[in-house]
Amino acid sequence: MTVKSVRGRRRYTAFEVPQDAGRHDAEKAVSNVPSAKVITCRDGFAVIRSLPSERGILEDGMAEGLPGSRTFDCSGTLRALRTRHPQLNAPRKRRKRRRASRTRLPKRFILPPLSRRVRD
Repeated sequence: MTVKSVRGRRRYTAFEVPQDAGRHDAEKAVSNVPSAKVITCRDGFAVIRSLPSERGILEDGMAEGLPGSRTFDCSGTLRALRTRHPQLNAPRKRRKRRRASRTRLPKRFILPPLSRRVRD
């Protein structure tokens, strides 16, 4: 596991953005901030990760690139930010369920071999 001293500290900043703004628009707005990465941008909200020292440049870039956007919270972890503001939760990806073969029965329906059966 990489430690913070090697990776560096990061901050997740939440923004209110115009409803029609997408991820590409947010990426263009913060292109002047080298450490910025857009985590999500949908439904009028955006979450962007950056270094704490570049937070001011990030806010200025967003205000300039997406007029009407404003910062409303900042956190050191994405989980804490999403816990405080449930509207920032990303939609869950559905996992595909493996289907059993139709020719094979589940284990609970398979009888043990004749040598192990109890004889009456």
